[in-house]
Amino acid sequence: MMAKGQVLLRFLVLNISGFALLFAAWLQGWVSQLISGDGTRISAGIAVVFLGGLGLTALRALRIDRAVSAGSAAPLGYGLTSIDAIRIRLGEELGTVRNIANALVFLGLIGTVVGIVIALSAVDPDAVADPAKVAPMVAELVDGMGVALTTTLVGAVLHLWLSMNYRLIAGGATAFLATLIDARAREQQG
Repeated sequence: MMAKGQVLLRFLVLNISGFALLFAAWLQGWVSQLISGDGTRISAGIAVVFLGGLGLTALRALRIDRAVSAGSAAPLGYGLTSIDAIRIRLGEELGTVRNIANALVFLGLIGTVVGIVIALSAVDPDAVADPAKVAPMVAELVDGMGVALTTTLVGAVLHLWLSMNYRLIAGGATAFLATLIDARAREQQG
């Protein structure tokens, strides 16, 4: 049986740990390197999408914990309904978090393509022989590669973080459904 507050507590432990690691990376100067490595600010957009997904995950964790405390699906806003209907609705809600997590990877890949386009657009084959024009081309090439690598890294790391949150609430929802099924089975037997 799932205890009251278990999903929310796990959510808090996971994300406090994640933000502690992010703070440690900031202290090492790695976060500022990532910020300066992306002149397009695509990484900032990825971070905003992640924070939205994290907020949505927090709401889902809170709702599941309330439902566990009440011992019914009413706090989920579903009222009295079949277990199958609850399962489908929970799956749809949790699917939104999973889709946001997957979108983070794709946003990182879009940033990769943008960075490569920036890098390659700086190369002028006719100017390669002119030493005065090579340095600006190399600088733009490096900037483009910085965007490509930074957005890939940010998208992948935040995808992993949000995916762990998804697995956490999906596990909580599964345990809650199992509890409901057991309670209904006992009601039918008793």
